[in-house]
Amino acid sequence: MQLEQIETFLDIIESRNFNRSAERLGLTQSTVSTRVKNLEAAVGSELFHRGRAGAEPTAAGRRFEVYARSMLSTWSQARHDVRAFNRFEGSLRVAAQVGMTRSILPGWLEMLLQVLPRSSIHVESDYSPQMISDLSLGNLDIAVVYAPRYLPEITYDQLMVEEYTMVSTKARRLSDVSPDNYIRPGYTVALEKAHAEALPNLTACRLSMGSETLADNMLRAQAAPATCAPTMRVASPPSNPPTLWKVLQLCISPSTPQSRATPA
Repeated sequence: MQLEQIETFLDIIESRNFNRSAERLGLTQSTVSTRVKNLEAAVGSELFHRGRAGAEPTAAGRRFEVYARSMLSTWSQARHDVRAFNRFEGSLRVAAQVGMTRSILPGWLEMLLQVLPRSSIHVESDYSPQMISDLSLGNLDIAVVYAPRYLPEITYDQLMVEEYTMVSTKARRLSDVSPDNYIRPGYTVALEKAHAEALPNLTACRLSMGSETLADNMLRAQAAPATCAPTMRVASPPSNPPTLWKVLQLCISPSTPQSRATPA
């Protein structure tokens, strides 16, 4: 099995067409077909249904896609680590929840750069399920998540509790907020449950959002005058607003040496 076969397979997964993938990869159609045939021989299963309409992945092909993407990710990280070997004493791969990119992540990254001056650091943002998967596969060293999935091979520690307060561009009293002019936060299951208990009259809203950043943008655009958020400079809280919380968990991959995970 060769890396070029994996790359060709994943391109066909996206294009659903051998000829189109050949054009995109700058190859002949026969070369693309040969690569797929050799890959199918290596894994021992047919990966695509071929027809005039194009190429559709078989059940085995859809299953193999997960491993193919993991192999490419591992190869990319390996190249990065090896190239950085002569310049740095170590490397750290960290990720944080998408909603933290403007609030927590910048300060956290600045701290890491200070305490690990001789290490290369790769930073990304994603959602909890994907970060947990990447930790389990060894593609990440550390992640900060809202909704951990407890696996025996991953170490979990509570990092902090993020406070959410209702904010509004118009309402000055909680009684001024109705389900028709409110963005219900659907950021995590735990937050939704706490919200339903604290604000049962605002549970059935016309508008709900699964991202703090999106809710922030909608509030600024005044698509709705109120929501619950961690920090917003554009809005002020109504009188006596409820406070909700989200617990942040620090997750450490089993493949992360203690010397890399914990700054000296």
